[in-house]
Amino acid sequence: MKKLIKLLEKSFLLFLTLNLFLWISAFAKITGLPTFIINISLILYLFILVIFLIKTISYIFIKKWKKLIINIFLLIASLLIFIFVFFLVLLSELFGPSEDNFAKDIVIPKNLIMEEPIWGSNTWANIPTDIEWESLIKSFSWQENNSWTEVNLDLFELNEFSWKNRNLLLNYLASSPKWFVTEEEWKLYAYRRFIVNWRWQNSLNWYYKSSDFNKFSKEWYQFRILIWIDGEWMVNEYSPNVTEKFVGDEEFIFWWLEHEYYNGKISHFVLKSDWAILEIYEESKDYSRPFTKLAISQIKKELKDVLDSQSIDTSKYKTSSDKEDITLINWMQWWIYFVNANINPWEEWYVYLKVFEVTKNIPLSEISIKEDSTEYIWWSNKPEDKFFYNTEIIIYEWDWWDYYPARFELWFVPKKWWEERKITEKVFKIEWWQR
Repeated sequence: MKKLIKLLEKSFLLFLTLNLFLWISAFAKITGLPTFIINISLILYLFILVIFLIKTISYIFIKKWKKLIINIFLLIASLLIFIFVFFLVLLSELFGPSEDNFAKDIVIPKNLIMEEPIWGSNTWANIPTDIEWESLIKSFSWQENNSWTEVNLDLFELNEFSWKNRNLLLNYLASSPKWFVTEEEWKLYAYRRFIVNWRWQNSLNWYYKSSDFNKFSKEWYQFRILIWIDGEWMVNEYSPNVTEKFVGDEEFIFWWLEHEYYNGKISHFVLKSDWAILEIYEESKDYSRPFTKLAISQIKKELKDVLDSQSIDTSKYKTSSDKEDITLINWMQWWIYFVNANINPWEEWYVYLKVFEVTKNIPLSEISIKEDSTEYIWWSNKPEDKFFYNTEIIIYEWDWWDYYPARFELWFVPKKWWEERKITEKVFKIEWWQR
């Protein structure tokens, strides 16, 4: 009995020392003590743990079974303590005080009018329709298809949008809610919007996936459609294997498709013309590329209609509202917002979003919001005409449990580079994020 007590005393001392340093590092992390205290405590913890493990393993070779059993039990207890401490630190990170305390000292005026963002899909009014979108989504096969079919490249309409009709294409894309026109690295392009949660919705990275349209879908597909207006395009670093073709080339087959994590087959197709460029990314289980082929066919018809009309029918693309307004929509993730607006800048070029904390007039996520929200939009000289604007942004200056007022402002930059001007603004309630 005395020998057992002595064995316990030695092992238990090592056990206590080991977990002491674990608790010190956890306490330092939770209370915000200097980082070097956390680092030293963790180094000592790992050092003692290694000694403990070596000693335990050595008992096997010298056949000291009692000591081995005691050490195994103490190691299991140490593991359980580690798991408990880990979740304790995790909870303190999630629900503890913010590291930046952004909203902590903000005093909101009692008379300030502050609207709540619309939550989720509670936007039933004026639900848009897009027959082409419906057929594109339905084109994805729910069964794996290993057969190949040819892709037709007779989209000669792209050739027509060179110098003569370049502005016609830009104006059409800027007017239609189906397209979001913006620029990156001085390259002007438009990507196809789609209806998500009963409204036109942008995507921060241009891609749409199966879960955007059906949260419970077990099938996987992903896609994007872009038109590069001035004949320059950027290679996506995540999909280097690009198939490049020219309008009028012979029909071809995607003989080689890149595999992705979800067992989908990837094709990244670029169709070049005398000027504009069409880019289609498809990831699905169907080798025949049904989405790519249908998208080419639909865009061919769409561009032909534009060429035939040679003008933009303003009444066709204006919104149902005659008032300038901003709507803020929150969906699933508190730090991501969709901004919808009905506006008319009265002349051509682009608009972008500015967001400020109201009481101190602090710009919020200034650089990223401007990049994500810049859109070339259509206009009219009729005051009652309003056009659709939509973007997806992230606001990083948030705080758990505290909220603050943020002023959303839409600004217009004229083509002639005159002084930019504010179109409209509204104050919303921002909450629930810690950076």
